[in-house]
Amino acid sequence: MMHWLAKVDARDVEFVLAPLREEQQAVLENALGRHVVWILDFDCCRPITVSIEGAEQAATAFMWNDPYFPRPGPEDSSLWETFREAYLGDTARFIDDESEQRLPGKVIELVENRCRENAEQNDERSTRSIGTYDDEETQCKEGAEA
Repeated sequence: MMHWLAKVDARDVEFVLAPLREEQQAVLENALGRHVVWILDFDCCRPITVSIEGAEQAATAFMWNDPYFPRPGPEDSSLWETFREAYLGDTARFIDDESEQRLPGKVIELVENRCRENAEQNDERSTRSIGTYDDEETQCKEGAEA
């Protein structure tokens, strides 16, 4: 949803399960009980366009993130399939233009290809460049520096 509704790449965001406050209504209720999800740490996010370039940026941000998200491959195969199906199903609702409906699938394809390439290279750290964007002019500060 962040890619196609909020139009940000979601680089370095974190999802936190939080207990329900008395005045809040449950957003989620499942085996973990009643809780809400907080999304934190938007300091590294950048705007994206609903385009092939935006899909490429979203895939790069996905790979850059700490491995909070499941990855394609034998370690997380069932989690990845669940994530993949939910991402494709949920994001399709937010793209009205028929010509842009393929973009969520392109993000998934790019992530799968990059993970496959990393596995072939036996690279355990993925393609993440810690703390910076690809160009040196656009620094993403980690930690409490501001």
